[in-house]
Amino acid sequence: MQCMLTYWQGRRICPGKLLAENSLSITIIRILWAFNISKAKDGFGVEITPNIFDYTDGFNSKPQPFSCDIQARSAAIEKIINSEAQEGERFLDKYLYEPK
Repeated sequence: MQCMLTYWQGRRICPGKLLAENSLSITIIRILWAFNISKAKDGFGVEITPNIFDYTDGFNSKPQPFSCDIQARSAAIEKIINSEAQEGERFLDKYLYEPK
């Protein structure tokens, strides 16, 4: 991946830049492996095309929220997703704050 503007370059480069870029790559690859992502449909079944030029203002602009349809690629993949989600929940349970 190309160097992202938010990490800068040179002597003041972010020490976590490579970790962040690799984590982002893995996340994107897993999403594309697991899901079919398509345009949302309105009440009449017509696809809604998002405005590709609709961004937030400012230095770190990003696309405005838009609707889309996200479906697991297969029943087997959906089972894997649910299994990993449950495993993640069990792992993170030990970090929940419990007031005494």
